[in-house]
Parts: sequence; C-alpha cells; structure tokens
Amino acid sequence: MDYLTLIRRYVDFITTCLLGFLQYQYSKRFTKRKPRDDLTPIEDITHITSNVIRVLGQNPGPFTLQGTNTYLVGSGRKMFLIDAGEADNLRYVDKLKEALDDATIEGIICTHWHHDHVGGCGAVREHFRTSNGKIPPVYKKKLIAGKSGQEIYENISEGHLFKQDDVTLRVIETKGHTTDHISILYEEEGILFSGDCILGEGSTVFENLTDYMISLRKLLQLTCKVICPGHGPLITDAKGKIEEYIQHREKRDEQIMDYLRQVGCYF
Repeated sequence: MDYLTLIRRYVDFITTCLLGFLQYQYSKRFTKRKPRDDLTPIEDITHITSNVIRVLGQNPGPFTLQGTNTYLVGSGRKMFLIDAGEADNLRYVDKLKEALDDATIEGIICTHWHHDHVGGCGAVREHFRTSNGKIPPVYKKKLIAGKSGQEIYENISEGHLFKQDDVTLRVIETKGHTTDHISILYEEEGILFSGDCILGEGSTVFENLTDYMISLRKLLQLTCKVICPGHGPLITDAKGKIEEYIQHREKRDEQIMDYLRQVGCYF
C-alpha cells in the first residue's frame, strides 16, 4: 500500500468518526422525543412472516424516526438478531425477551457501526444466551481494512452465509451510507434487510455518493420481494423502492449540476 493511499484512508477514518460522533451527540440529546406525527405507526413487536419478527428499538428520534428496527430471523427456536438498537435501553431488552418467548439468539448481525444499530449488543450479550449457553457472537464487516473495530466483532464480508435449519441469510456489501455497511438477504423468502441503505420512509444520508449509487444498483439486481429497513415501515415493493431511490438521487445530482452551470462552473 503506498503512502498516499494510507493517508487517504486515515483521513476517511477520522472524518467518519467525527461525523458519527456529532450524529451520536445530537441524536442522544433528542432520542427521547416522540416520533413525528406524520410517520407511519409501528408496533413494538410485529410478526412479518412466520420466520421474521420485527422488534422496535424503543429509541424514537430525529435520526431514528419511529426507532431502530431490529429483526429476529429463524424457523425454529434458534434465531439470528439483525441489529441491536441503542446502548443502555432496558425497554428494548424487555421487548426482545417478549418477542423471543423461549427461543435463543444464536448470533447478532450488525448492518453497520452506527450507535443505534450496534449500541445494544452489550446488553443483548448480557441478558441472552445461545442454545448451548454461550454468549451470542456479534458479526459485522470491518470498518477499515486492517482494523478490527471492537473486539467483540467477528468480521464478515460479501457472500458470507448464516444457516439455521431452513433459513439462509446472505451478506451483501452495500457501502455508501457507511464504509462498513452490509445488507442481508433471506434467500428462501426473498426478504432484504437493508439496514440504513434504504429506509421505509424518507431518504437516507451517505458518506460516499458514488459507493451508495453502486450499492443501490447492486440491490436492484437481487431477487427480493420485500425490504425490511433499518428505520420505518415494511416495504412491500422492493424493486419499486430501490428504483425510486436511484431516480431521487439522479434528480438531485442533475439539479446540482444545473445550478453550477447557471453560476458559470464548467467541468
């Protein structure tokens, strides 16, 4: 790796951490506010299908909307948890216990490093065990090559498969919102867990627009029917929503280019 590339990666890392810290401080200040009145109501516990349960993170706010959507996925008494909500949120732990009934969490899969998705991993590991009595492992893509992030994470990447009974979850790298962002495809049912790459309401933010557009077009090629987003309601027209996101960004880009041309900027 050349020196210039190393410097660029370091700058990207510092910028990402700074933006995340500012978002965390702002979100933490307002996280106890009720969600906006114009948002679709979401129940604390929702059975999406017989094998997918949505558990709301109990953390409404300006960034999290109704709250972080976390998902229990499994066909028997052994479940995977996708995302874990905020730290120190016992209301969420109680809802998770209620949703699990007597099932176990075999592993936690995090879509990206933002605090409203990974913050609750510690509490989940403290209060729940796997079927063999062990602490549930936490899986996440590394934030930067060569950096492990927190020690509790087990690194995953494109194509990694999680299998339990007749459930197969496939990892799809979808960077853009963050550099470590992944989505998860439940292959048997054609359900995409999109994290913050695609939201149920409104549009998301991103660190890198080029990467983000590549990820959207990548998702468009998948065979999926339904999207379970990291925030907001269920999306029943997966292809239509992805196309809507792509068109929205292309329209915004064109508006920016039009303005630059009007003020005399040429490329």
